[in-house]
Amino acid sequence: MISGLYSAATGMDAAATRHETSAENLAHAHQPGFRRRVLHQTTFGTVLEAQRNGQATVMERPERAADGLQTRKIAIDFTHGPLKASGRSLDVAIESDGFFVVDGPDGPMYTRNGSFQAHPDGQLVTIDGLTVSGGNAPIRIPPNTSAEAISISRDGRLSANGVEFGQLQFVEVSNPEQLIATGASLFKAGPNADVQEAEGSVLQGFAESANVAQMDELVNILVASRQYEMSQKALKTIDDAVGRRINGN
Repeated sequence: MISGLYSAATGMDAAATRHETSAENLAHAHQPGFRRRVLHQTTFGTVLEAQRNGQATVMERPERAADGLQTRKIAIDFTHGPLKASGRSLDVAIESDGFFVVDGPDGPMYTRNGSFQAHPDGQLVTIDGLTVSGGNAPIRIPPNTSAEAISISRDGRLSANGVEFGQLQFVEVSNPEQLIATGASLFKAGPNADVQEAEGSVLQGFAESANVAQMDELVNILVASRQYEMSQKALKTIDDAVGRRINGN
């Protein structure tokens, strides 16, 4: 295969993936607890410079390093998002590191989206309808208790009318890159994830926003569009040159 064609094709593929990644980030910019997706690109020049400086680099296809642009697996940026006052008594934001634990269909799942709801059966659930874990059992709101009557302390204890009825469960993950996204703000532990019980610190009446800077994502989309156009133009130029050579023009 002509190396120039491969270089142009990898450029178009990387640009399309970058466009999709930023579009997904923008789509969830107002989703509490959403963590932005990040696409890293690598070129031969970058790898060469890193190796000259004694730094390790990871490429999915090192045998094609000199042929074009390569992308790594899409990563998740676990940087905290800003906390915003919502006034809802069942909105809870984590001040520290860590995650809330919820009961998923196949085991525990983790989230920083603390916009909880009161299910008609009395359980405290996420906006996805998953039960919020209280450690040994789901958290059940006492009958005839309004959401406004519920107080949540800094350590996650829930009470109403002076009676405690549950405590939010927290975990910390020392290697969050081992978490697997299963939704906009839900994660499950990968096989090598180090998940440990932790003591969380929360604020009632606050929600953690997505860690998405909308203007940055718009710029990324524009850059990706230009990158795609330039790669496409290069591909057509090479194709035209090859055609002229074959036809003897």
